[in-house]
Formats: sequence, structure tokens, C-alpha cells
Amino acid sequence: MARFSCYRLLAAALFALPFHGAAAAPVPLANPGFEAPYVAYSGNGGAVTGAIAQGWADNSSWANVAAVYGADASGPHGGASAQRVAVSAIVNGAVQLVQSVQATAGNYYRGGVWVKGTPGTHVFLRLQNASAPYGSLFENDFVASGAWQLYSAAGFVTTTEAALFMVGVSSPGVVDVDDAALDATPGVPTPAPPTGPVAAQFFGMHVANFQGQAERNPGFEGAYLPVASSGLATLSGVIAQGWQDNSDWAPVSVAYASDAANPHGGAASQKVRVLAVPSGAAQLAQSVTLTPRRTYNLSIWLRGEPGASVDVLLRNVAAPYNAYAQASVALSATWTQATLSGQVGDDGKVAIMVVAATPQTFWVDDAVLTDASGKPVSGGVPWPTEPVGTLRLWDAGVTWHDLEPLRDVWDFTQLDAFVAAAQAHGNPDIVLTLGQSPSWASARPGDVNYIGAGAPAEPAAIADWTHYVRTLALRYRGTIRHWEIWNEPNDATFYTGSVAKLVELTKAASLALKGVDPANVVLSPPPYTSGYLEQFLSAGGGAYADVVAYHIYATPPENTAAELANVRLVMAANGVAKPLWDSEGASGDAATPLALAPAYLARKFLVDLAYGAARFDWYTWGPATPFCVATEHVNPKRTQTPAGVAFGVLQGWLVGATIGGVATDAGGTWQMALSLPGGVPAAIVWNPSRDAPTALPGGLNASQRLDLAGASAPASGNAVTATREPALFK
Repeated sequence: MARFSCYRLLAAALFALPFHGAAAAPVPLANPGFEAPYVAYSGNGGAVTGAIAQGWADNSSWANVAAVYGADASGPHGGASAQRVAVSAIVNGAVQLVQSVQATAGNYYRGGVWVKGTPGTHVFLRLQNASAPYGSLFENDFVASGAWQLYSAAGFVTTTEAALFMVGVSSPGVVDVDDAALDATPGVPTPAPPTGPVAAQFFGMHVANFQGQAERNPGFEGAYLPVASSGLATLSGVIAQGWQDNSDWAPVSVAYASDAANPHGGAASQKVRVLAVPSGAAQLAQSVTLTPRRTYNLSIWLRGEPGASVDVLLRNVAAPYNAYAQASVALSATWTQATLSGQVGDDGKVAIMVVAATPQTFWVDDAVLTDASGKPVSGGVPWPTEPVGTLRLWDAGVTWHDLEPLRDVWDFTQLDAFVAAAQAHGNPDIVLTLGQSPSWASARPGDVNYIGAGAPAEPAAIADWTHYVRTLALRYRGTIRHWEIWNEPNDATFYTGSVAKLVELTKAASLALKGVDPANVVLSPPPYTSGYLEQFLSAGGGAYADVVAYHIYATPPENTAAELANVRLVMAANGVAKPLWDSEGASGDAATPLALAPAYLARKFLVDLAYGAARFDWYTWGPATPFCVATEHVNPKRTQTPAGVAFGVLQGWLVGATIGGVATDAGGTWQMALSLPGGVPAAIVWNPSRDAPTALPGGLNASQRLDLAGASAPASGNAVTATREPALFK
């Protein structure tokens, strides 16, 4: 195909909408057609080699990958050659072929590239910050085929900065890249606040990540689930439900089995055959969540080959993986009880662990965890002390993999507990995220994630999926009405199937849910790139959903605005006029200063509200994580941080209020005009970067200023000072 037609084809294929009649202007790229000369390259200690078309560069030095670059003249899309990228290994990261460009605030950028390759190879197109935090300005993920295809992505840019235009390969395979293009259209994100009063349901929350998680299946009874190899470990056999192998970091070989011949108690014990330990150790484990800085006791029964030994630990789940209690146990042919006691650390995340550093066979049974008084550790759902309008259940132990570990063998204990907790705390709307196939139903049991073997793959039989969805719909009819099809399908951690298969799953689930109760609400599977959403909607997936769901983590929170605007453009271009929910997201992290945390949480909710999200679910209530600021302290446990307080204060400001408009002034100050219940005029203002004088919108003369701590102070007139922390003037 002739090179001159690339921009015309790109414009026809992309989903951007026109901005006030402005024409798209090509962004100059060096050697967009990947023509000669090709420059020799060697990086990553010799793991990435070959020759790269002049004007382009490799950006994979940060990743653990192996690849060979080269020119391919055998069948380019256009011109004399295409860039070949032959990826032989992806341990972590991706192979990235890049070119430096200048991104300018106030533009909507559209990029495209023609790709063909080994069918099934994962490819992405991205415009990314050239420096830390290396955030994505736009991105789309694809699966290559054997024929040339135009891959595209687009998004708003709100900052002027150096950027990288990038084609990435994130799985092994051979990919050819040709005829890249990038263009820009003047345009900025526009607000889209709700037209009516703000509903309490807008304020969503995840609580599962900080639940008090009791020990599961201490007697190694019930269902035994297949274990699949992951990481460096070679694994086989079955493990008792509630337990898992934790050996993926070591090149060990381990076979697991259920043994009913000679259990210590009950009907079965866990048999562990450690076949090889070149280095590291084999680890059988279970994670629990305990009260920080309290003492706990573990009693566990073991037997094994005489002369062998194992270590039993209560250990920190996270780095530095320190042991709170540890005992070395000499094994014999008869059952031996090991007991240990220790005080756990500040986060309360603890692993019960049996560790074998040598080849041997041993059995484990009756592992009982108690508090210092000897009382078994209980679970439960520690509900936030502030109101919650919507509860999304994810990372809550209630996936399909958890609920139906074996065909027609169901365990509703955990899900029932969440439903009961919701009913006892104001009965918020529950959103249950479906998916994560049990290994018996999985199309690819060898696809493994942290949920289990087979979980990220679609089910092999659509009938099994329909039966699962219908079973839940019948059991929770009238108590769970909002159903999200699959978590973050653009991420291979959670989904390894095709877009077409995802549309099929959405259709089947929608029919099953509506068949049980027409009032059930179906949420589309939420990605975190607008490009993937475009693929899903253009394949017809929007026809089977009542709500378009999406995920946005944004630091600073104001970056949410551009992402929501991108999603709205994708929806409009595909004729989808349905509510948009940001069903998972947050701002900040564990390093965010405590004084800034309330501002980050409040601004994330405010920007979501201002730019078109009908609901937003913060992930997650509890201590700080790498993804969010803390709403509760680690210690003393269950005490609110200032951000936790702000969550409740913000609801008090907004629930029932009507938004009159949203704008930013020349100094970057955000202004949200409100009509409070009873018709009281008010405004919320903040500036993301500094203290800045501003005039309240609509000529409002304020008499009162309220802050996110719930304090009130007098105000006078129209001129006020905006700070990083939003304040309400009325």
C-alpha cells in the first residue's frame, strides 16, 4: 500500500471526534516507514540485539527480556522494509520500540501503526511520558495476527512535555511493524457533571482488602484444587482449598496430593513430595489478616520421612519477609505436633508457612491458629465508619474460582458474609465482579494468576459460564443487582482471552441475569485503557451492558479528567449512550504525605463527578497501598486517617446537591458551583499545586468556609484563597 495514504487510513480508522471543526495536523516522525538504514544495536547485557531502523530506538533496558531486531523486506506493509521484532523471552516488562516526540497540552493525539506477527502475540501502542512517572498519555493493547492490521490509540494530553511514541511487545513472538503515524487535533477535556442531585450511590468503596481474614480449612478437608506451575517452580497435583504453593520464586519441583490413608484428623491430609530443590525452598502457605502487634499461636501436625525436617513459620507476607515465629521440626513416620508463638508486625498480613529446603515427602494436617488466649482467629468484614453508597466486591475471595472450586461444589461462605455486612450497614448497592475461571472450567488451566490455576482464561464451555452466572443470580436475587462481567480484561494478569470471547461472555451473562431478574444491571468488563474499551464496543459488546465500566488510577487526581473524556469519546463514536462508572481507582500511595492524603481522595471523587462518572469506587478502604492513600491507620487498627474522615465529609457536602458547572481559571484553580439542598448556593474550590487567590463562581459571596476535617470558619465576600485541599464555601 502506498505510503502517502497512511494518514488518511489512520484518520478513518481511529475513533476520535472532531473538535470545533479543527483539522488534525500530522506530528512529524523520523522514518515512519521503517526504511533503511538500519543501525546495529545491543542491550540488556546482550539479550536484546540486532538492527533498528534509523530514527527509532529500543527502550527495554529496564525489563528482563530477550529479543532480536531486524529489517524484513519479504512482505512489508509499504515501502521496501518493515521493522521485525523477534521476542524469545519476557520474564518481566516488555520489548519497547520508541521514538521521542514533543507532546503539547491542549491537543488530542491519535496514533497508529501497522502490525502483523505470530498469532496471539500481545502488542501495545502507547504515547508515554519520557521521564518519571512514565505514565501513559494514551494506550491500546492488541493481539497480533498473521495479516497486516492497523492498530490505533488516542487520548487527550493536558501537559506539555517530552514523550515517547511506542510500539511494545509483551509476550514471546515475532512481530513486524510498519507505517507509523501520529497526529494532533486542538481539544481539551470538557466537564460532564450530572444534571440532577448527586446520589449517595456515587460514593463507592472496596473494603475486602482490609477484611479480618480468618484461617481457611485448617484441617485440609473438602475440595482439593489443581496446582499449576508458575514462575520458576515446576508444580503438579492438588492442594486443599484455602492453601497455596508459594514457591514460584525458586526453581523447585513439587508434587501435591490429597491423602486419606492416614490423616491426623478428619478425612484427609495434605501430602507434599518435594522432588528437587536446586536452590531456594518449597513453601506450602496460607495468608491471613491479623490485628497488628498482637501475639498469635500456631499448632500444626506433621509427619514425613524419618531424618527429614521442615521449618514452620508465621511470616510477614510482604518484604522483608521476616518471621514473627519459626520452628524447625524433625519428622518421623508418626504425627508430630509443632507449636510456635509470636507477635505480628504493623500491617497484620501474615503467612502460615511450611518450608522444605531439601527433597523429601511430608504430610501436613490440622494447622490451627489462635490468639494469645487460645481463641480461634475469626474473620468478618470491618465496615468503614463512614457511609458507603456502593460496595464493589473484588479481591474479596468471591470470584468464580473461589465460589465453585469443583464442578457443582459451591462455597458461598465469603460472599454471604459480605452481603450480610452490606445489609447491616445501610444496604448499599453491591457490585459483584464475575469471572476468574476455576481450573476445571478453564479453557487454559495452565494460565495462572494470584487467584489460581486457569483463572485468567475464559471458560472452555459457555454452558459452564451461564450455569455459574445463573446460580448466583438466583441465590442473590434482590440483594445483588449490579454485575460486572470481568475485571480489567486488557491486563493478562486477569484475562488472557480474546475480545470476541469477552463479548460472547458478556452476552451470555446478560441473558442469564436478565432472565432471572429484569432489574439486574450489567456492567461491561472494565479495562484501564480507552483503546481496549474501543475494541470491546466496536465488537458489539456495548449492546449487552447497561453500564460502561472503566478503571482510573490517577496521581495527581486531576489526570482523571482527560481519561474520562477519552472514554466518553470512545462511547460516543460507537453509539453507546449509557452511564459511565469508574468502578475501581484511587490516587496517591503509601509515600503520599499524610497531610496531602485527604486532598487526593477528595479530588479524585470530585474530578470523577465533574467529568462524567456516574459512580466511583475507591480502592481500597484501609491502610495505604502502592495504589492509594490510607483511610485507616495500621495501628491502632480501625482508626480513621484524615483521608478517611474526608470521605465522610465530602459526602455530607455533595449528596443531594446539584452541580451548576465546573471550570478552571487561568491560575489552574478548580471551581465547582453547587446548589445545596434547600437551594443554598455554594462552591468547592481547590488548586492542585499552590495556594492561589480566586473569585468564587457566579458572583457568590461566601459567609462560611468548610474543610475536609469537618471544621467551619467564617468567610467574607467573593475573593477567597484556593489550596491543595478542596474547601466548600457557602
